[in-house]
Amino acid sequence: MTNPQAGEARRNMLLRAALEAAIARLDDAGPDAIAAFAAIGEVTFWVVAADEAVRSGTSADRRWREAPSRLPLFQGMRYPRNGTAHESTAWEHAFRDPYTDRYWSHYGAWVWSPLPAPVRLIHVRQYDAYNERLQGRAVLDTVADAKDQLISWWDARNSEEVGRATDHQTD
Repeated sequence: MTNPQAGEARRNMLLRAALEAAIARLDDAGPDAIAAFAAIGEVTFWVVAADEAVRSGTSADRRWREAPSRLPLFQGMRYPRNGTAHESTAWEHAFRDPYTDRYWSHYGAWVWSPLPAPVRLIHVRQYDAYNERLQGRAVLDTVADAKDQLISWWDARNSEEVGRATDHQTD
C-alpha cells in the first residue's frame, strides 16, 4: 500500500529543488538574454507547477493560496507563463538597479515588462494580478517571493505529515 503523504512530500521536495536550481541559473545568467530567457521560462514553469499542487490540494491549501498576500503573486506568475510563454516580451533587462528586498550577485536586473491585455476572458484575473504584483519588478525578486511562500507551505505540510506519522506511532 502506498502512502499518499509520502508521494506528496517527495513531489514537494523535487519541486523545491527544481525551483531553487532554476532561480540559481537565472541569477547566473546576468544580462545574457539567451540564458535568462531559458531560466525565466523554467522558473515560471516550476512556480506554476508548485502552485498547481497547492491549488489542487485540500480546501485548507486553497485558502492558504488565496490569501490576499499570495494570490496575486501566483496568479500573476501564471499570466506570462500561460499567455506569453514563448515570447520574450514578458521581461527586459534593465541596466539600472530596481529596488529589491534582496541582494543579487550583479548590477541590473531582468524586469517584468508591461504586457498586452489578454485576448481570452479567462486570463483577465491573471493579467490584473500580473500588473498588480509583477509588472515593473525584478524577476528574481518576484520568483524568490514565490519560492519563499511555497517553502512556508511545504514546511507546514511536512510538519503536518510528521505530526500524523507521530500520532499513528503512539496509537
